[in-house]
Amino acid sequence: MNYDAIIIGFGKGGKTLAGQLASQGESVALVEQSNKMYGGTCINVGCIPSKSLVHSAAASAAKADAASA
Repeated sequence: MNYDAIIIGFGKGGKTLAGQLASQGESVALVEQSNKMYGGTCINVGCIPSKSLVHSAAASAAKADAASA
């Protein structure tokens, strides 16, 4: 297989660059070491801790449900 660009890391930068190159007709391969880090560190565990927020919300809802039962 031949590619015009091989991008290492599917974080914000890699994802953005891949999209730009592909829109210009370039063939692009993306390489990411972790199948759990789609989107990069920031979106998964770094600056946007959505998983932590979702967990806290679920725990709070469970506590409220238990209190009303």
